[in-house]
Amino acid sequence: MAKETKQQIIERLEKQVQLYLQACNEQVKEINELMEQKDTDFQNSSLYIQMKRDIDTLNMRIQSLERENKKLKNPPKIRNERNAGRKPKMRDEQKYQIKQMYKSGMSMKQISETLECSVGLIHKIIHELNSEYES
Repeated sequence: MAKETKQQIIERLEKQVQLYLQACNEQVKEINELMEQKDTDFQNSSLYIQMKRDIDTLNMRIQSLERENKKLKNPPKIRNERNAGRKPKMRDEQKYQIKQMYKSGMSMKQISETLECSVGLIHKIIHELNSEYES
């Protein structure tokens, strides 16, 4: 058996390095494929779907709480802070009853005759409630 020269040793080692690099690259590709497969499998799993629903629900709740918080920080200005002036003729329950009667198809005149008040008052109440719902 002849002794290897330095050149032969270098060539042999370079070939081994190339083989190891190739094997390493194949391992990396296989690992990446497994990770992609794992990700798609997880996204299709019922756990992932449930977690996504929970996150969406929590995001909606956060938005709701932020709106509520904003309303509490900036309350609407009361029209009559000192409670001065004329007292309202109708209670809130009666106002919503008027709104329901109007929605059910009764005319303003019929509602005013039923409740024994003016058509103008009925008109005012209906339009105040409409503006409350729009804002």
